[in-house]
Amino acid sequence: MDRDPARAERDAERASRWLPWSSEALRLAGEAELAQGKRRQARATFVRAVEKDPLDWELWFDLAVASDGRARVRAARRAERLNPLAPQIDEARAQLGLGTGRR
Repeated sequence: MDRDPARAERDAERASRWLPWSSEALRLAGEAELAQGKRRQARATFVRAVEKDPLDWELWFDLAVASDGRARVRAARRAERLNPLAPQIDEARAQLGLGTGRR
């Protein structure tokens, strides 16, 4: 990501206009929003991203990071179901305060 989160956010929004079918620009925008402390805005962006690409487990974890409460747990579990063997799963679960281990 760009070292300037505000610029990265603007660039990602521009890319999203050029590639409206792509979830990648939304991922970058959401990450930039999180870096700026815009958690609510990032959550909305990640929701739009998973609507475009509901099978992308990393988007679901990004959504979990930007969420809290039950929404966080649901998003993290969805990511785990989509890619249960990803080495990042346990680390991300611990980072989100959801414990470790597979179900």
